[in-house]
Amino acid sequence: MTPLSESNANGLTLLVVEDEAPIRRLVAMEFEDLGFTVLEADTIAQAREFFANKETQVDIALFDLRLPDGDGLSLLQEVKTSGHEGPILMMTGHGNKHTVLESFKAGAYDFLEKPFSISGDLMPVVARAAGEVRLRKENTSLTEQILHNTKLAALGELSATVLHDIRGPLSLIHVVCEDISETVDEGESIGPSELKAHVAQILKACDRIRKLGDHLRNYSRQDAQESMESKSLENLLDDSLFLVQQKTRSNRIKVTKMVDPSAQGVLLRCYPNKLEQVIMNLLSNACDAMSKEAVRELGLVAKFTAEGLLLDVSDTGTGIPLEIQGKIFDNFFTTKPRGEGTGLGLKIVRNIIVEHGGELLMTSVVGKGTTFTVRLPAELVTRQPVF
Repeated sequence: MTPLSESNANGLTLLVVEDEAPIRRLVAMEFEDLGFTVLEADTIAQAREFFANKETQVDIALFDLRLPDGDGLSLLQEVKTSGHEGPILMMTGHGNKHTVLESFKAGAYDFLEKPFSISGDLMPVVARAAGEVRLRKENTSLTEQILHNTKLAALGELSATVLHDIRGPLSLIHVVCEDISETVDEGESIGPSELKAHVAQILKACDRIRKLGDHLRNYSRQDAQESMESKSLENLLDDSLFLVQQKTRSNRIKVTKMVDPSAQGVLLRCYPNKLEQVIMNLLSNACDAMSKEAVRELGLVAKFTAEGLLLDVSDTGTGIPLEIQGKIFDNFFTTKPRGEGTGLGLKIVRNIIVEHGGELLMTSVVGKGTTFTVRLPAELVTRQPVF
Protein backbone atom coordinates (compact mmCIF):
# COMPACT_ATOMS: atom_id res chain seq x y z
CA MET A 1 0.00 0.00 0.00
CA THR A 2 1.22 3.49 -0.90
CA PRO A 3 1.91 5.51 2.29
CA LEU A 4 -0.02 8.72 2.69
CA SER A 5 2.09 11.74 1.78
CA GLU A 6 1.75 15.25 0.39
CA SER A 7 2.25 13.94 -3.16
CA ASN A 8 -0.89 11.80 -3.15
CA ALA A 9 -2.93 13.97 -0.76
CA ASN A 10 -2.41 17.38 -2.35
CA GLY A 11 -5.51 18.64 -4.11
CA LEU A 12 -7.95 16.30 -2.35
CA THR A 13 -10.69 17.50 -0.02
CA LEU A 14 -11.47 15.66 3.22
CA LEU A 15 -14.69 16.27 5.18
CA VAL A 16 -14.61 15.40 8.90
CA VAL A 17 -18.07 15.11 10.48
CA GLU A 18 -17.48 14.77 14.23
CA ASP A 19 -19.22 16.53 17.11
CA GLU A 20 -16.33 16.14 19.59
CA ALA A 21 -14.24 19.23 18.84
CA PRO A 22 -10.88 17.93 20.18
CA ILE A 23 -11.04 14.78 18.03
CA ARG A 24 -12.27 16.71 14.99
CA ARG A 25 -9.51 19.33 15.23
CA LEU A 26 -6.78 16.75 15.83
CA VAL A 27 -7.81 14.73 12.76
CA ALA A 28 -8.13 17.93 10.71
CA MET A 29 -4.66 19.21 11.65
CA GLU A 30 -2.98 15.87 10.89
CA PHE A 31 -4.44 15.72 7.40
CA GLU A 32 -3.92 19.43 6.71
CA ASP A 33 -0.23 18.84 7.37
CA LEU A 34 -0.30 16.19 4.63
CA GLY A 35 -1.74 18.59 2.07
CA PHE A 36 -5.46 17.85 2.30
CA THR A 37 -8.03 20.62 2.20
CA VAL A 38 -10.02 19.76 5.32
CA LEU A 39 -13.64 20.74 5.90
CA GLU A 40 -15.18 20.39 9.36
CA ALA A 41 -18.76 19.79 10.45
CA ASP A 42 -20.16 18.94 13.88
CA THR A 43 -23.76 18.26 12.77
CA ILE A 44 -25.57 16.50 9.96
CA ALA A 45 -27.03 19.86 8.86
CA GLN A 46 -23.55 21.33 8.34
CA ALA A 47 -22.40 18.23 6.46
CA ARG A 48 -25.40 18.48 4.13
CA GLU A 49 -24.43 22.05 3.29
CA PHE A 50 -20.99 20.91 2.12
CA PHE A 51 -22.43 18.15 -0.08
CA ALA A 52 -25.09 20.51 -1.49
CA ASN A 53 -22.54 23.20 -2.38
CA LYS A 54 -21.68 22.71 -6.08
CA GLU A 55 -18.41 24.61 -5.62
CA THR A 56 -17.25 22.13 -2.97
CA GLN A 57 -16.11 18.69 -4.06
CA VAL A 58 -15.83 16.28 -1.15
CA ASP A 59 -13.36 13.57 -2.18
CA ILE A 60 -13.21 11.60 1.09
CA ALA A 61 -15.40 11.87 4.18
CA LEU A 62 -15.23 10.69 7.79
CA PHE A 63 -18.61 10.32 9.56
CA ASP A 64 -19.05 9.84 13.28
CA LEU A 65 -21.92 7.47 13.96
CA ARG A 66 -23.57 9.54 16.69
CA LEU A 67 -24.23 13.22 16.02
CA PRO A 68 -26.36 15.85 17.87
CA ASP A 69 -29.04 16.04 15.13
CA GLY A 70 -29.10 12.42 13.97
CA ASP A 71 -26.92 9.45 13.19
CA GLY A 72 -24.08 9.13 10.71
CA LEU A 73 -25.56 5.97 9.17
CA SER A 74 -28.64 7.89 7.98
CA LEU A 75 -26.35 10.59 6.57
CA LEU A 76 -24.30 7.92 4.78
CA GLN A 77 -27.44 6.43 3.22
CA GLU A 78 -28.65 9.89 2.19
CA VAL A 79 -25.35 10.90 0.59
CA LYS A 80 -24.90 7.60 -1.26
CA THR A 81 -28.50 7.69 -2.52
CA SER A 82 -27.82 11.15 -3.97
CA GLY A 83 -25.10 9.62 -6.15
CA HIS A 84 -21.93 10.62 -4.28
CA GLU A 85 -19.10 8.29 -5.32
CA GLY A 86 -16.35 9.33 -2.92
CA PRO A 87 -15.20 6.99 -0.12
CA ILE A 88 -16.94 7.54 3.24
CA LEU A 89 -15.37 6.12 6.41
CA MET A 90 -17.52 5.51 9.46
CA MET A 91 -16.11 5.89 12.98
CA THR A 92 -17.66 5.30 16.40
CA GLY A 93 -17.01 4.27 19.94
CA HIS A 94 -20.41 2.58 20.20
CA GLY A 95 -20.33 0.09 17.34
CA ASN A 96 -21.51 -3.49 17.11
CA LYS A 97 -21.66 -6.14 14.38
CA HIS A 98 -25.10 -4.98 13.25
CA THR A 99 -23.94 -1.36 12.91
CA VAL A 100 -20.85 -2.40 10.98
CA LEU A 101 -22.91 -4.59 8.62
CA GLU A 102 -25.51 -1.87 8.00
CA SER A 103 -22.76 0.66 7.30
CA PHE A 104 -21.17 -1.52 4.64
CA LYS A 105 -24.58 -2.27 3.13
CA ALA A 106 -25.17 1.48 2.85
CA GLY A 107 -21.88 1.95 0.99
CA ALA A 108 -19.32 2.72 3.70
CA TYR A 109 -15.73 2.45 2.51
CA ASP A 110 -14.46 1.26 5.91
CA PHE A 111 -15.37 1.27 9.58
CA LEU A 112 -13.12 2.35 12.48
CA GLU A 113 -13.71 1.71 16.18
CA LYS A 114 -12.77 4.45 18.65
CA PRO A 115 -10.29 4.89 20.13
CA PHE A 116 -8.02 4.51 17.13
CA SER A 117 -4.55 5.64 16.16
CA ILE A 118 -4.56 8.36 13.51
CA SER A 119 -1.19 7.31 12.11
CA GLY A 120 -1.57 3.57 12.58
CA ASP A 121 -5.28 3.02 11.85
CA LEU A 122 -6.84 6.01 10.09
CA MET A 123 -4.06 7.15 7.75
CA PRO A 124 -3.57 3.75 6.03
CA VAL A 125 -7.29 3.59 5.24
CA VAL A 126 -7.35 7.18 3.96
CA ALA A 127 -4.21 6.49 1.90
CA ARG A 128 -5.98 3.60 0.17
CA ALA A 129 -9.08 5.72 -0.38
CA ALA A 130 -6.99 8.63 -1.74
CA GLY A 131 -5.32 6.32 -4.24
CA GLU A 132 -8.69 5.10 -5.52
CA VAL A 133 -10.03 8.66 -5.75
CA ARG A 134 -7.01 9.75 -7.81
CA LEU A 135 -7.37 6.70 -10.08
CA ARG A 136 -11.05 7.46 -10.65
CA LYS A 137 -10.26 11.11 -11.44
CA GLU A 138 -7.54 10.10 -13.89
CA ASN A 139 -9.92 7.65 -15.55
CA THR A 140 -12.60 10.35 -15.80
CA SER A 141 -10.08 12.79 -17.27
CA LEU A 142 -8.90 10.20 -19.81
CA THR A 143 -12.48 9.39 -20.81
CA GLU A 144 -13.25 13.08 -21.28
CA GLN A 145 -10.13 13.51 -23.42
CA ILE A 146 -11.03 10.51 -25.58
CA LEU A 147 -14.54 11.89 -25.95
CA HIS A 148 -13.18 15.29 -26.95
CA ASN A 149 -10.74 13.77 -29.45
CA THR A 150 -13.59 11.77 -30.96
CA LYS A 151 -15.49 15.00 -31.38
CA LEU A 152 -12.56 16.67 -33.12
CA ALA A 153 -12.26 13.71 -35.50
CA ALA A 154 -15.97 14.00 -36.27
CA LEU A 155 -15.55 17.71 -36.97
CA GLY A 156 -13.15 16.82 -39.77
CA GLU A 157 -15.84 14.70 -41.38
CA LEU A 158 -18.32 17.55 -40.92
CA SER A 159 -16.31 20.02 -42.97
CA ALA A 160 -17.94 18.99 -46.25
CA THR A 161 -21.40 19.23 -44.71
CA VAL A 162 -20.68 22.68 -43.30
CA LEU A 163 -19.36 23.94 -46.63
CA HIS A 164 -22.43 22.60 -48.37
CA ASP A 165 -24.85 24.17 -45.87
CA ILE A 166 -23.07 27.53 -45.77
CA ARG A 167 -22.92 27.79 -49.55
CA GLY A 168 -26.72 28.13 -49.78
CA PRO A 169 -27.14 31.18 -47.53
CA LEU A 170 -23.98 32.78 -48.96
CA SER A 171 -25.39 32.40 -52.48
CA LEU A 172 -28.64 34.01 -51.34
CA ILE A 173 -26.76 36.97 -49.84
CA HIS A 174 -24.75 37.33 -53.06
CA VAL A 175 -27.89 37.32 -55.26
CA VAL A 176 -29.70 39.87 -53.08
CA CYS A 177 -26.68 42.18 -53.04
CA GLU A 178 -26.32 41.89 -56.82
CA ASP A 179 -29.99 42.77 -57.24
CA ILE A 180 -29.58 45.88 -55.06
CA SER A 181 -26.38 46.86 -56.89
CA GLU A 182 -28.00 46.53 -60.34
CA THR A 183 -31.00 48.60 -59.24
CA VAL A 184 -28.70 51.39 -58.01
CA ASP A 185 -26.54 51.22 -61.16
CA GLU A 186 -29.62 51.66 -63.33
CA GLY A 187 -30.50 54.83 -61.43
CA GLU A 188 -33.66 53.39 -59.97
CA SER A 189 -34.69 53.96 -56.40
CA ILE A 190 -35.46 51.18 -53.94
CA GLY A 191 -38.65 51.59 -51.98
CA PRO A 192 -38.74 51.05 -48.22
CA SER A 193 -40.81 47.87 -48.47
CA GLU A 194 -38.53 46.36 -51.13
CA LEU A 195 -35.40 47.32 -49.18
CA LYS A 196 -36.91 45.83 -46.03
CA ALA A 197 -37.58 42.56 -47.89
CA HIS A 198 -33.96 42.43 -49.12
CA VAL A 199 -32.61 43.06 -45.63
CA ALA A 200 -34.88 40.35 -44.19
CA GLN A 201 -33.49 37.81 -46.67
CA ILE A 202 -29.90 38.76 -45.81
CA LEU A 203 -30.56 38.58 -42.07
CA LYS A 204 -32.21 35.17 -42.46
CA ALA A 205 -29.20 33.86 -44.36
CA CYS A 206 -26.77 35.32 -41.83
CA ASP A 207 -28.74 33.76 -38.99
CA ARG A 208 -28.45 30.35 -40.67
CA ILE A 209 -24.66 30.73 -40.93
CA ARG A 210 -24.44 31.91 -37.32
CA LYS A 211 -26.40 28.90 -36.11
CA LEU A 212 -24.08 26.56 -38.00
CA GLY A 213 -21.05 28.19 -36.40
CA ASP A 214 -22.59 28.14 -32.92
CA HIS A 215 -23.51 24.48 -33.25
CA LEU A 216 -20.02 23.43 -34.30
CA ARG A 217 -18.40 25.51 -31.56
CA ASN A 218 -20.68 24.03 -28.90
CA TYR A 219 -20.13 20.51 -30.18
CA SER A 220 -16.33 20.80 -30.20
CA ARG A 221 -16.01 22.15 -26.66
CA GLN A 222 -15.08 19.83 -23.79
CA ASP A 223 -17.89 18.80 -21.45
CA ALA A 224 -16.11 18.60 -18.09
CA GLN A 225 -18.03 21.62 -16.73
CA GLU A 226 -21.32 20.94 -18.51
CA SER A 227 -24.39 21.05 -16.28
CA MET A 228 -27.76 19.40 -16.74
CA GLU A 229 -30.38 21.46 -18.52
CA SER A 230 -33.66 20.95 -20.34
CA LYS A 231 -33.27 20.30 -24.06
CA SER A 232 -35.92 19.79 -26.71
CA LEU A 233 -35.84 16.11 -27.70
CA GLU A 234 -36.54 16.86 -31.35
CA ASN A 235 -33.78 19.50 -31.47
CA LEU A 236 -31.41 16.97 -29.90
CA LEU A 237 -32.26 14.40 -32.58
CA ASP A 238 -31.99 16.93 -35.42
CA ASP A 239 -28.62 18.21 -34.16
CA SER A 240 -27.29 14.64 -33.91
CA LEU A 241 -28.46 13.82 -37.45
CA PHE A 242 -26.76 16.98 -38.70
CA LEU A 243 -23.46 15.73 -37.30
CA VAL A 244 -23.57 12.55 -39.43
CA GLN A 245 -25.02 14.24 -42.51
CA GLN A 246 -21.78 13.86 -44.45
CA LYS A 247 -21.73 10.08 -43.86
CA THR A 248 -25.36 9.63 -44.82
CA ARG A 249 -24.91 11.71 -47.97
CA SER A 250 -21.66 10.15 -49.16
CA ASN A 251 -22.90 6.60 -48.48
CA ARG A 252 -26.36 7.30 -49.94
CA ILE A 253 -28.11 6.13 -46.80
CA LYS A 254 -31.86 6.56 -46.48
CA VAL A 255 -32.56 8.26 -43.15
CA THR A 256 -35.88 7.93 -41.35
CA LYS A 257 -36.59 9.95 -38.19
CA MET A 258 -39.81 9.23 -36.35
CA VAL A 259 -40.97 10.82 -33.11
CA ASP A 260 -43.95 8.94 -31.72
CA PRO A 261 -46.86 11.14 -30.52
CA SER A 262 -46.01 9.99 -26.99
CA ALA A 263 -42.61 11.73 -27.28
CA GLN A 264 -43.63 14.86 -29.16
CA GLY A 265 -43.08 18.14 -27.34
CA VAL A 266 -40.77 16.46 -24.84
CA LEU A 267 -38.12 18.37 -22.92
CA LEU A 268 -35.29 16.15 -21.72
CA ARG A 269 -33.23 17.09 -18.66
CA CYS A 270 -29.73 15.99 -19.61
CA TYR A 271 -26.14 16.92 -20.37
CA PRO A 272 -26.97 18.08 -23.93
CA ASN A 273 -23.51 17.83 -25.50
CA LYS A 274 -22.82 14.44 -23.94
CA LEU A 275 -26.17 12.99 -24.99
CA GLU A 276 -25.75 14.44 -28.47
CA GLN A 277 -22.39 12.65 -28.60
CA VAL A 278 -24.13 9.39 -27.63
CA ILE A 279 -26.70 9.62 -30.41
CA MET A 280 -24.12 10.80 -32.95
CA ASN A 281 -21.81 7.90 -32.08
CA LEU A 282 -24.60 5.33 -32.47
CA LEU A 283 -25.69 6.89 -35.78
CA SER A 284 -22.09 6.96 -37.04
CA ASN A 285 -21.55 3.30 -36.10
CA ALA A 286 -24.78 2.40 -37.90
CA CYS A 287 -23.56 4.17 -41.05
CA ASP A 288 -20.24 2.30 -40.91
CA ALA A 289 -22.05 -1.02 -40.51
CA MET A 290 -23.90 -0.42 -43.81
CA SER A 291 -21.01 0.89 -45.90
CA LYS A 292 -20.85 -2.27 -48.05
CA GLU A 293 -24.52 -3.23 -48.00
CA ALA A 294 -26.88 -2.94 -50.97
CA VAL A 295 -29.74 -1.73 -48.78
CA ARG A 296 -28.76 1.17 -46.52
CA GLU A 297 -31.49 2.39 -44.21
CA LEU A 298 -30.87 4.28 -40.98
CA GLY A 299 -33.68 4.66 -38.48
CA LEU A 300 -34.00 6.99 -35.49
CA VAL A 301 -37.15 6.47 -33.45
CA ALA A 302 -38.20 8.11 -30.17
CA LYS A 303 -41.12 7.05 -28.00
CA PHE A 304 -42.24 7.40 -24.39
CA THR A 305 -43.45 4.33 -22.52
CA ALA A 306 -43.92 3.10 -18.97
CA GLU A 307 -40.19 2.18 -19.09
CA GLY A 308 -39.20 5.77 -19.79
CA LEU A 309 -37.95 7.50 -22.93
CA LEU A 310 -36.71 5.06 -25.57
CA LEU A 311 -34.44 6.09 -28.47
CA ASP A 312 -33.87 3.40 -31.11
CA VAL A 313 -31.01 3.66 -33.61
CA SER A 314 -31.35 0.91 -36.23
CA ASP A 315 -29.46 -0.07 -39.37
CA THR A 316 -29.68 -2.63 -42.15
CA GLY A 317 -26.02 -3.56 -41.82
CA THR A 318 -24.16 -6.81 -41.39
CA GLY A 319 -25.37 -7.47 -37.84
CA ILE A 320 -23.25 -8.57 -34.89
CA PRO A 321 -22.52 -12.32 -34.49
CA LEU A 322 -24.00 -13.83 -31.34
CA GLU A 323 -20.60 -15.04 -30.10
CA ILE A 324 -19.21 -11.49 -29.82
CA GLN A 325 -22.34 -9.61 -28.71
CA GLY A 326 -21.29 -9.97 -25.08
CA LYS A 327 -17.96 -8.26 -25.80
CA ILE A 328 -19.06 -5.11 -27.61
CA PHE A 329 -18.99 -2.96 -24.44
CA ASP A 330 -15.54 -4.20 -23.39
CA ASN A 331 -12.65 -1.74 -23.47
CA PHE A 332 -10.62 -1.83 -26.71
CA PHE A 333 -12.94 -4.36 -28.41
CA THR A 334 -13.88 -3.30 -31.94
CA THR A 335 -15.16 -4.98 -35.09
CA LYS A 336 -13.69 -2.26 -37.31
CA PRO A 337 -10.48 -2.76 -39.33
CA ARG A 338 -7.17 -1.92 -37.69
CA GLY A 339 -6.66 1.83 -37.47
CA GLU A 340 -10.37 2.68 -37.82
CA GLY A 341 -11.62 2.16 -34.27
CA THR A 342 -10.33 2.39 -30.70
CA GLY A 343 -12.86 0.04 -29.15
CA LEU A 344 -13.77 2.73 -26.62
CA GLY A 345 -16.76 4.32 -28.35
CA LEU A 346 -19.54 2.07 -27.07
CA LYS A 347 -17.95 1.86 -23.64
CA ILE A 348 -18.02 5.65 -23.31
CA VAL A 349 -21.52 5.82 -24.80
CA ARG A 350 -22.83 3.41 -22.18
CA ASN A 351 -21.04 5.30 -19.37
CA ILE A 352 -22.73 8.56 -20.43
CA ILE A 353 -26.14 6.87 -20.53
CA VAL A 354 -25.55 5.37 -17.07
CA GLU A 355 -24.56 8.86 -15.87
CA HIS A 356 -28.08 9.91 -16.90
CA GLY A 357 -29.57 7.00 -14.92
CA GLY A 358 -30.39 5.01 -18.04
CA GLU A 359 -29.21 1.91 -19.87
CA LEU A 360 -28.07 0.89 -23.35
CA LEU A 361 -29.62 -2.22 -24.93
CA MET A 362 -28.82 -3.99 -28.18
CA THR A 363 -30.51 -6.49 -30.48
CA SER A 364 -28.85 -7.78 -33.64
CA VAL A 365 -29.46 -10.37 -36.34
CA VAL A 366 -26.61 -11.30 -38.68
CA GLY A 367 -27.46 -10.33 -42.24
CA LYS A 368 -30.39 -8.12 -41.22
CA GLY A 369 -29.02 -5.38 -39.00
CA THR A 370 -28.71 -4.01 -35.48
CA THR A 371 -30.76 -1.82 -33.17
CA PHE A 372 -29.33 0.02 -30.18
CA THR A 373 -31.89 1.30 -27.67
CA VAL A 374 -31.14 4.12 -25.25
CA ARG A 375 -33.53 3.98 -22.30
CA LEU A 376 -33.68 7.11 -20.14
CA PRO A 377 -35.69 7.36 -16.90
CA ALA A 378 -39.11 9.00 -17.00
CA GLU A 379 -38.13 11.54 -14.34
CA LEU A 380 -35.84 13.27 -16.87
CA VAL A 381 -38.81 14.02 -19.12
CA THR A 382 -41.11 17.03 -19.00
CA ARG A 383 -43.55 18.45 -21.54
CA GLN A 384 -43.20 21.78 -23.27
CA PRO A 385 -45.99 24.14 -22.20
CA VAL A 386 -48.70 24.66 -24.80
CA PHE A 387 -49.91 28.23 -25.25
